[in-house]
Amino acid sequence: MAETTKKKPAAKRKPKYDTDELRRIADVISGFPDPGRTDLIHRLETEEGMKSRETSEGRIYVKIAKLEVGTRGPMGQAIQNWGNRARRIAQGLD
Repeated sequence: MAETTKKKPAAKRKPKYDTDELRRIADVISGFPDPGRTDLIHRLETEEGMKSRETSEGRIYVKIAKLEVGTRGPMGQAIQNWGNRARRIAQGLD
């Protein structure tokens, strides 16, 4: 009897980020004392194309410049986490 072999799915490629853009947006976020402020959220949505979503479990995800980061906390925490992750990627640490 012929054996069927399952093909393994292709490994996901690590996305290439524009480190200058990540650093610039992270600097904008760090310039605000409270990342949950509506004026910062509005600016990121209109000028930087930020998209956000909330899962049924209550996690909030923020995606800016191809980088998506989530949290179980409020929107401000998701934005702060995004800024921290973007800074690490721009520095080559992540």
